[in-house]
Amino acid sequence: MPIRPLLAVLVCEGASDEWFLPVLLRRAIQRLCDGGRVEVQVEVEVAAADHQRPDTIIDALDELPRFDVVLYHHDGTPAASAEAKIEEVRRDVTTVRREPFVAVVPVRETEAWLLADVATLARAVGVPSAVVIEAAAARAKDVEGVADPKKALNSLAAAAAGRRRSGSRLQAERPDLYAAVAADLDLDRLRQVPSFQRWWDEMAQALEMMGYQK
Repeated sequence: MPIRPLLAVLVCEGASDEWFLPVLLRRAIQRLCDGGRVEVQVEVEVAAADHQRPDTIIDALDELPRFDVVLYHHDGTPAASAEAKIEEVRRDVTTVRREPFVAVVPVRETEAWLLADVATLARAVGVPSAVVIEAAAARAKDVEGVADPKKALNSLAAAAAGRRRSGSRLQAERPDLYAAVAADLDLDRLRQVPSFQRWWDEMAQALEMMGYQK
């Protein structure tokens, strides 16, 4: 079977997003491409650009020799300002670039998606599943209702480390923790989270438009 490469360029907000989203989104896009007429080899590359400034995003894209799709991450809260910025960036980028533009918009922030799979997060942090449920939510579809997902993650790290809350932030914000969850997170469970399902649907449409899906 012939192999067709797919390179996605990801623009994201901060360091923890760079630890988590490239791994997760590569797995998700690979899943979406499976079963097609050709074997697809997916890569996700992080662009060195300020996610708030369309001009720096365009400059970063122009420096790349080739890519197939732009993934633009922006947290979904507060909703009004997030939607306005996403549409501003989408408009400016698609005016000068022909590649599909797919928004990645977790609600409230990327850490909410880490909370969606209780078993995987419990293993990665090193606490019982019951501790994750107490800190966050038992059901994946409810994680968007967690008021402060990053705080919930920090409390899990503090519980695992047996430290006071004041020392939990450094423990939680570790590349290996975010990457471990991204590598094993149950995609079917994550699709129960409305914001991820919206990304999934938009990504599927982009892949179909590019001929990666039937």
